[in-house]
Amino acid sequence: MLAVEKGIKIHAGEISIGMVKSFLKEGKFVILGLDTKAMYGSGRSVYHPLLTAYENNEFTVIDLHGERKVHEKKLNTAFDNIVKKRKRDHKMLILSKEK
Repeated sequence: MLAVEKGIKIHAGEISIGMVKSFLKEGKFVILGLDTKAMYGSGRSVYHPLLTAYENNEFTVIDLHGERKVHEKKLNTAFDNIVKKRKRDHKMLILSKEK
């Protein structure tokens, strides 16, 4: 069955860090493709960690190593490198908490 038939909203278009921040401020979770080598200095080149919050210029990121705070500047670099260095498109999933 198609996602649309199930009432699942699909957005296909440009993704920005501003959009990510907006979703996080709405209480949603975001899975975002990032160049984690740029973010952490080591590890896999492309990874899709879970972002759970944005506050005081920092993103709360949950990955295989647990929860970390990542400054917006580092996350921006990791986001931009997906296209510039890794030659991939930006990808994002938005998840909502159950009410």
